[in-house]
Amino acid sequence: MARFASSGADNPQAFSERGFIGRLNRMRQVHDSSVMNRLLEPFGQKLTPALARELVDLRAPSEEQDRIDELAEKCNEGTLSAEERAEYEDYVRAIHFLGIVQAKARAILARKPEQP
Repeated sequence: MARFASSGADNPQAFSERGFIGRLNRMRQVHDSSVMNRLLEPFGQKLTPALARELVDLRAPSEEQDRIDELAEKCNEGTLSAEERAEYEDYVRAIHFLGIVQAKARAILARKPEQP
């Protein structure tokens, strides 16, 4: 299982809008009505601002980002093996999950201080 570093990761754009998440978001839009989003709603309601900041800054280690980029390129070229496709799909699911968690964290940080 991949370990994710916080803001001090080697690649600060790993899950940013300019990194893989940006490409993923441009390929498909995450709908607010998704099952995963609904299931994570209680989690989002429990986030503190401090934890939300940590989650927003979450980045993949550079070796993981390099592998994601490699698989993405092969996918675009149509040269993924069945094993690589399964690995790439695992990354996409994990990134989708992290994207929802980070969106909930950003929502917490966007609240005005007087809001609960």
